[in-house]
Amino acid sequence: MLFEDVLGRTHRLPYEYFRHWDIFKANLREIFQHHIGWSLIEQNQFHVIDANWVK
Repeated sequence: MLFEDVLGRTHRLPYEYFRHWDIFKANLREIFQHHIGWSLIEQNQFHVIDANWVK
């Protein structure tokens, strides 16, 4: 799957692995560590949106 974060960076994530919430969230922590938005990730203040669904 293709993941675009709030900073506009794109990440290719293998669905078979990242479909599990705990793994996906751990990856978010790693992506945002030392970047703007880190505190929001830690406080679970984010949304996951299916871009194909939003029209």
